[in-house]
Amino acid sequence: MFFRGVSTNKRVLIVLFVQMLMASVLLAMVFNQINNVSNAQKLINSISEKDSYVINDFTQFEKILKLSYSSNMSHFYDFVVNTVNHRYSMYSYQPVSINGGPFQKECLINHNLYQKLPIKVSKGRGFESYDFEWGKYIPAPMIVGHNLQGVYEMGKTYQIPYGGDGLFYEAVVIGVIEKGFTYPNFRDPSKADILDNSYFIPMSDTYMKVYADFPDYQMALNSTFFVTDDKEALESIVRMSTKEDLLAIEFVSTSERMKEVKDNVRMRLLNMLFIIAIILSFSLLGLHMSIQRMLDQKRRYYVVHLLCGATSFSLVLRITAEILFVICISFILATLIIKPVVQFIFVTPTVAAVILFMMIPAYQKIRSQCFLYEPRRNK
Repeated sequence: MFFRGVSTNKRVLIVLFVQMLMASVLLAMVFNQINNVSNAQKLINSISEKDSYVINDFTQFEKILKLSYSSNMSHFYDFVVNTVNHRYSMYSYQPVSINGGPFQKECLINHNLYQKLPIKVSKGRGFESYDFEWGKYIPAPMIVGHNLQGVYEMGKTYQIPYGGDGLFYEAVVIGVIEKGFTYPNFRDPSKADILDNSYFIPMSDTYMKVYADFPDYQMALNSTFFVTDDKEALESIVRMSTKEDLLAIEFVSTSERMKEVKDNVRMRLLNMLFIIAIILSFSLLGLHMSIQRMLDQKRRYYVVHLLCGATSFSLVLRITAEILFVICISFILATLIIKPVVQFIFVTPTVAAVILFMMIPAYQKIRSQCFLYEPRRNK
């Protein structure tokens, strides 16, 4: 009987299903964004210190193109690392397909950051202090994401392309990263990256001197937390960059940067919530009109049930069950698409309560019909 009711009202329920699926996906995106930002902030806070700063780079793109082959950038980078020794640095390249495997992201991490926030491995070992001293003629130690185990084997040495420049270096796999392990994104602190499709190489002085060019140095500097209470040292870096006519930079505190990130994320979430509110408003309005139309079109159907002994409550309960069934299917499908477990747990009861509230007019309408035909049913 239940599925027969779903079949007879399929046109209304299909429209509702599409609307609720769209709303569910958007809600899932909001919850995922909130959860991602929360995880990212926890990770950033775990390495942030009182006197920590990041670079605000506002160098124009045209100037970057002109400086792409500048040799002064190497000297400037050496000056920076010698001026501020306490640094947390990690940068990455765009994902590419290597050895016929899935798209994978190359990440480089310095010793200080790895000590402060080590990467958990499920097989093999993580990086040790001596791994950060590998040189030109020594294979680089490499730990790979969980999804890359079919591409790289433990203990084997591979030719790894460096940053899309046509250069290669040797790397030996020493460990596999724990599945689902997340790490902060230094370029966008509002994100926490899942490392399943990433591999990590330790940053070494030789690595930077042999393989790095202008974009690499720029990425490395812009993805670094500088920890120092010597503001004069930071100002000397800015003066050096200006003197050599390199990057247009300034240093801002980590707390100030995180405040900017929170404001940007808040605006993105508000925009998404506004869109969701519009979709839900149209969905609920359409649902209300569809229910009323369905009651009018199937008046004779409900009258027959009333005359056969059905109650107004049982009829409303049947309609409500059909609607909630479609909503639950849409939420489950959205959960399978984006996997927003929190959304499914907390949002579904809320929407169900709204639907039940909207069924009050339908209940009153059917109840009025029930009173109308009550004498006939008693006869």
